Amino acid sequence: MKKSRLNPREKIIHTQFTHYGRNAKEWLRKCALLLPSIQKNDIWKKLGFQSLYHYAAAVAGMSRHQAELALWTVRKIQDKPALLSLAQTKGIHAVRPIANVATRETDEFWAEKASAMSKSTLECYVREFRQEFQEGKSCPGTTLQSAKLPSSAPKPVESLPKNQPSESLTLTLPIPLARRLDRLRKRADFEALITQFLDTIEAQEEASQPAAIESNSRPIPPAIRTFALNRTGSRCAFPNCNQRYHQLHHTQRYALEKVHDPGRLVPLCREHNELAHLGLIENEEYVPERWHLRKKADQRSAKWWIDQKVQERRAAAIGTQTLNGS
Repeated sequence: MKKSRLNPREKIIHTQFTHYGRNAKEWLRKCALLLPSIQKNDIWKKLGFQSLYHYAAAVAGMSRHQAELALWTVRKIQDKPALLSLAQTKGIHAVRPIANVATRETDEFWAEKASAMSKSTLECYVREFRQEFQEGKSCPGTTLQSAKLPSSAPKPVESLPKNQPSESLTLTLPIPLARRLDRLRKRADFEALITQFLDTIEAQEEASQPAAIESNSRPIPPAIRTFALNRTGSRCAFPNCNQRYHQLHHTQRYALEKVHDPGRLVPLCREHNELAHLGLIENEEYVPERWHLRKKADQRSAKWWIDQKVQERRAAAIGTQTLNGS
């Protein structure tokens, strides 16, 4: 829906509504945090209510779902002071995604993440964190190879190194193609054949890759944009993510170099794009297959510094937009 500017009287009404809305959210957060004490002391029963949920609905306008969520979350974080403090300022929903993974030892670590991330990005980070660090799926000690794509010359079929970390992949294919692939899968050199096929495709991509362009204009040139999106079918490039892309991400940061480089331009979903700009993706300078999650951003890097400046400007712009109602 197209926006239009508000007149002075409408701005006053909007400002009042926003102010009251923020206050309402603040009081509801406080009620949610008090609800476990209401339950523990049977206050609802002493006041003659049929249940705790009737009490919460009548007194605070809380739904049964909101009440259950508050009780569960506070029970999980009651021995974690940093998360409790964050819940008081940002609300129960801000800490719910980490209530099951945080411990007393990691209380401050997760509070820091929750305070910096949106709810959906925090959920994404928790999901990746469990796979990367708790399930032992990543190989942070692996020696990195060059990110440059292979040459177009055919490679001999070779056996792959033994005992490499493995990962399951589910594909939905037309029946004839699925059966052909299944037959090929039974061959002893299946992995090497797949590797050779992928190397050939990637070499073809490299041959058709547009040249990088230096430009003071932030919009990405159409040819470079199309090339970057075609590599993933407009899906997020982060490993194991199949969401539609939200942003074409300059891994070297456009603000630092003023360059649109198709070799360093990757489609990312909203959540992985936010993680990248929080400095929580390791090996960004390599191809996405080699990306890993970081526990902490490298605050000495120029990329982290420029990301902070961009986020500050965007936050200021959003604040101004809210005040102006336009």
